[in-house]
Amino acid sequence: MNKWILTSLIVLCFSCSSDNDDNPQPNPFGEIDPAFVGTWEGEIDGSLGTSEVTFSIKDNGTMTSAGPSDSPYCPYSGKWGVKNGQFKSEGTDSCFGSKITMTAVLSGNMLDGSWVASSGNSGSFTIQKQ
Repeated sequence: MNKWILTSLIVLCFSCSSDNDDNPQPNPFGEIDPAFVGTWEGEIDGSLGTSEVTFSIKDNGTMTSAGPSDSPYCPYSGKWGVKNGQFKSEGTDSCFGSKITMTAVLSGNMLDGSWVASSGNSGSFTIQKQ
């Protein structure tokens, strides 16, 4: 009886494993477009004023943004993708954990977009690929 229980538990553990490299989950934000990957610099504007900002957009679907040390905007990290020609990112700021959603349109080497935070703050950004 004990062998049957142990065997059943082992089979159950392996069959419920979340490791499934054969069927990766699609990015909910869309495709990872290489045109967006890189370092972008510009301005962010909104409820907290205007500040310089640098976005680091990576080819693994993650991104970060940060401004100078005196920026009123907290550093951000999140995931990104492109769907129907529109850039989208969702993540959190590192100060308060506020959820932030960004959307933007690529025009040449410029991204013009908007952002909204769960804290109620919102605004826009314009960044240029470096």
